[in-house]
Amino acid sequence: MLRCFGATLLATTGLVVPLRAQDEPPDPVAFTANFGLVNVAGNTRLTTVSVGEGIEVHSGPWVAQQAFDVVYGETDGVTSTSQWKGNVRGDRVLSPAAAIFLDLRYQRNTFAGITRRFEEVLGFAYTALDTPRDKLSFEAGGSLVQQRSTLDVEDNFAAGLLAGRFRHQFNGEAAFIQTVEFLPNLKETDDYRINSESKLLAPLSGAISLSIAYVVRFDNVPEPTFQKTDRIFTSGLQISL
Repeated sequence: MLRCFGATLLATTGLVVPLRAQDEPPDPVAFTANFGLVNVAGNTRLTTVSVGEGIEVHSGPWVAQQAFDVVYGETDGVTSTSQWKGNVRGDRVLSPAAAIFLDLRYQRNTFAGITRRFEEVLGFAYTALDTPRDKLSFEAGGSLVQQRSTLDVEDNFAAGLLAGRFRHQFNGEAAFIQTVEFLPNLKETDDYRINSESKLLAPLSGAISLSIAYVVRFDNVPEPTFQKTDRIFTSGLQISL
């Protein structure tokens, strides 16, 4: 859906964690935040707001993460997009390449027919490649999903999880990040979701970088009358402190 994005470039500023070299230990606590705003007045009245934040805490073999994102838009005074997404995750590191995790997720997207979706994911993470320039990791697991549609229909089911994440570090702090996850409904074989995000970070000067991201969310069995695919393109500034 996301009608108000169209070909719009979303200017985004935020606090982000600077990219680290491979041999540097992670910061004990890392915080990220971003805010984007598009406002158009005149023949068309359009307002889009994007807000997000994230926290990551390292303590011995444990890693805790929390994130929350909101995308809200109005066109001519009428809400045209409303997406809410958040999660709390805990990892227990088993070795430099392996970890087990528990991820509690929440999502609300009424313009895709979802009033709320809770997911409790238990899985295994493995880092297959970790060099100064490239890092490739995979995740596999299962989840329990509790979902309610905008028609007030409840749907509870077990699901699987297969995911991959690749990061390539260019010279300096420029980087490309690609994530993909496959979420099959274990009760209905035709019902599965695929989420992907492609992101490019390019430093401009000092702590300021250009951030370009393209997100695709695919649901093979969407709610009645809704489309299968949502696409979000954002471009903006990212500030690292």
